[in-house]
Amino acid sequence: MQAGTNRAGRYWSVTARSSRKARVLRNRPWSASADRTGTGTRLMAGPTLVLDPIHPMRALRDPLGAALSGAAVSCLIAQHSQQLLGYTERFWAIPTDWYPANRVLLAAQPESQLLLDHQWNLIDAKGEWDRHPVCFEPSHQRHSFDVRDIVLPDTVRELTERRGADAWLGVTTTSGVGILPCYWIQGFGVVLPRLPAAHMAPTLPGEICLTMDHSKSRRPDQKRGVMLRGHGTVIERTETELVVALRPTRITYWNGFDAATVPVA
Repeated sequence: MQAGTNRAGRYWSVTARSSRKARVLRNRPWSASADRTGTGTRLMAGPTLVLDPIHPMRALRDPLGAALSGAAVSCLIAQHSQQLLGYTERFWAIPTDWYPANRVLLAAQPESQLLLDHQWNLIDAKGEWDRHPVCFEPSHQRHSFDVRDIVLPDTVRELTERRGADAWLGVTTTSGVGILPCYWIQGFGVVLPRLPAAHMAPTLPGEICLTMDHSKSRRPDQKRGVMLRGHGTVIERTETELVVALRPTRITYWNGFDAATVPVA
């Protein structure tokens, strides 16, 4: 999930009504989020409600969340005013699906949380992730996938070729999806902080999703990113890190409002 705001025990964000994210959450109401603050990063996961004025009866699943939605929208506007200004600068280029009338509010109730400092050291754990750390046994497999074999726009390919690029790894846990900070080394793999991963206990080998983006501009037409979805396997383990080999089956990339998904043979 993209950036949002914390209020009344929920993590709030918005998305297009027609987006794949909204469709998935209507059928599988669980999401994972990462919230970066001045002291570190909070990783969260829990049930998530899609609040849509076109379908008001769905709000009955979380009456308190529905009641707080107006205040949550005000907080989102206040905290992300620069992003809104970026939209006004390019209002004529915005697709209709991105208009305010075609957006929905997402209200996530974090049941499990990890708090990390800026070096990704674990500070605190709550909920299901407050457990005895699991152990990962490295596989003998080695990472052989090379993103350079895939035809990508140059503006997006540059993200995958940065050595040590900051990224996010979506994983599967016993309750649903989770998210971990990581960095990507092309031709080597995904490097994770070992202790937070051991508390989250993702299913590895298993399905993973690696996301890298460049979103420093406030203008939506200047944001770009790439998402690699596929199979992940732990191949190396140190005292502080895990290395996960990624074999993608699909790559989604975006450059402003333009996006595409290509299969990986």
